Amino acid sequence: MFVENKGQQEALNYMLNEATGDYFVSLSADDTIETNFLEKCVAIFNLNPCLELIASQTDFIKEDGSPFTEDHVFKHVERASNRTQDQWKQTFGVGNSYFGVECTGHKP
Repeated sequence: MFVENKGQQEALNYMLNEATGDYFVSLSADDTIETNFLEKCVAIFNLNPCLELIASQTDFIKEDGSPFTEDHVFKHVERASNRTQDQWKQTFGVGNSYFGVECTGHKP
């Protein structure tokens, strides 16, 4: 059976549409995460019922796990830091950020 490759974003949209669990994590085939990364994310969601999204810092590493030190366009991406919603909106272009509805402290 042949399935047309429509790209990563289409695949992500399909997976989000089909997901049935409480949480969704998007990882690529070459991503690595700390052993307890998912547990940390769930704990953060449990402490903050208004959260709808958690994003982590991306660090680039070589196949052997050593730090990526060569100059590359990705090396110039600003590192993550805590900011207000308005500060993040100023950083990202229209359509590149996600902020949900105002939360009253209770998950639906």
